Amino acid sequence: SEASRLNPKDGFAYQNLAAAYMGLNRFDEAKAVLEKAEAQGLTLSAGQFARFQLAFIHHDGAGMQRAVDGASGDAVKVIMLMFKMQSEYFEGKSQRAKQTLSQAIDLGNRSGLKEFAASLVLLGAQFDAELGNETSARPAVSKALSMA
Repeated sequence: SEASRLNPKDGFAYQNLAAAYMGLNRFDEAKAVLEKAEAQGLTLSAGQFARFQLAFIHHDGAGMQRAVDGASGDAVKVIMLMFKMQSEYFEGKSQRAKQTLSQAIDLGNRSGLKEFAASLVLLGAQFDAELGNETSARPAVSKALSMA
C-alpha cells in the first residue's frame, strides 16, 4: 500500500491493508501482509486478531490456538479468548466454549477490564438463549448488570 511504502515501520498501514484484503475475501494476500509486518518486527494487535480469523476461515484449529497462545498483553488475550469461545460455539462445542468464556471473564476481571468481562457474561447469556437455555441466560444477565 502507499501508506506502508511511505512509512514501512507504520504498523497501522499493514493492519489496515490486511483488513481490507480480508474484507475482499483475499485471505492469502492478507496473510502475506501480516507476515511482511512480522518480518519487520512490527507487533500488531489487530494483526493478532486477523491471524486468528484467518485460521478460523481455513478451519485451522492449531493456528487458532497459536494465535491465542501468542497474544501479547491481557487485553489482547481476553479478546482472543472471546474469539476462541465464539469459534467453539460455532463448531457446536458448547461445553468447551463455556470453559473458554470463563477463562476470558476471569482474565478480564483480574486485568481490570471489568466492563469488558461483564459484556462477555452477556455474550455467554446470548449464546445460551440462542441455544434455548433460558434458565442459565437469565441469571447471567443479572450477573453482568451487577458487574458493570
